[in-house]
Amino acid sequence: MTQPIPMLSGLPVDEQTYPRFARGPRWRPSRGVFAVLCAVAAGLLANVVFAMVGMAIDAHGRASQMTATISGPGGFIGNNLGLASWVLIAMGLAGYFFLQPRGYLSSVTGRFRWGWFRLCAVVILPVWVVIIGGSYLLAWHSGALVVSVRSDTWVLLAGIILTTPLQCAGEEYAFRGLINRSVACLVPNRRIGLALGAVVSSGLFMLAHNAQDPWLNSVYFYFGLASCWTCWRTGGLEGSFALHLVNNMASLLIVPFTGGLGAVFDRVDGTSSIGAALLQAGIITVAVALIEVVRRRRRPVREAAPGRALLPPPVWNAPPSSWPAPSSWPVTVTVNPSKP
Repeated sequence: MTQPIPMLSGLPVDEQTYPRFARGPRWRPSRGVFAVLCAVAAGLLANVVFAMVGMAIDAHGRASQMTATISGPGGFIGNNLGLASWVLIAMGLAGYFFLQPRGYLSSVTGRFRWGWFRLCAVVILPVWVVIIGGSYLLAWHSGALVVSVRSDTWVLLAGIILTTPLQCAGEEYAFRGLINRSVACLVPNRRIGLALGAVVSSGLFMLAHNAQDPWLNSVYFYFGLASCWTCWRTGGLEGSFALHLVNNMASLLIVPFTGGLGAVFDRVDGTSSIGAALLQAGIITVAVALIEVVRRRRRPVREAAPGRALLPPPVWNAPPSSWPAPSSWPVTVTVNPSKP
């Protein structure tokens, strides 16, 4: 009489980097395709609903004199909360399609490494403080930047501080997490998979910002590529999340005092230039390089095979030296308990 051993989990049994981590014993390419399609549909729906609620508050609440757009305080906060919901959407879809505990969407260790995130944030923060802060200071000194307290200043400031970290997390879990991983695992070749996942997820990240200016689009695309590189090199979303959070907070904290929230969402053709795009790309490149330097010193876990410990023991008459590699073991096996 034989006793069946339960199906293996979706966790990889061979060492895998973060983008390729979904390639476990039960991976099928169809899982990745459906995960991306569901993520796009659910993300768009959530964002529209939250943004519409926020704009309705702008139109009928304290900002009744404002045109109901996403550039109002309610629209801005609603948009951020809609993007924040992508964390739950991405985790839910990852658990369903990848057949892995949801914590593995944060990193290959199965959890979000807060210590590593804080270190990355502290290391790259001076880049934005010096460059962006310096540019604001020069603009204020020359009179090009006027700072004042406005009617919605404190509402916007609170909304930026409380919801921008959630918005950044939502975009990271959706684009660098679920979508990047789903596409990167579609093909067997590792290098092709890594490149494919980075390009597709960065392209969708660019399209999600709905910019008509080509230089802005190039910055969004490059930011996505740099973030995917960081995830691959560090084994998780912590470094890319730190990059995203520091960038957005440094860009937005001055906005409530300048009344320029409308300019933040103004992405029509002509709103950027090659000089501005090169400056932003340079800042991103320096930050990624700093994270890489710290990574080489701290060496966070960037590859793991947690599914290997869950494999059932092989039953063969041949000596162990001739057993096949774990990646070729069957998903289900049977054992005969009557044999020693």
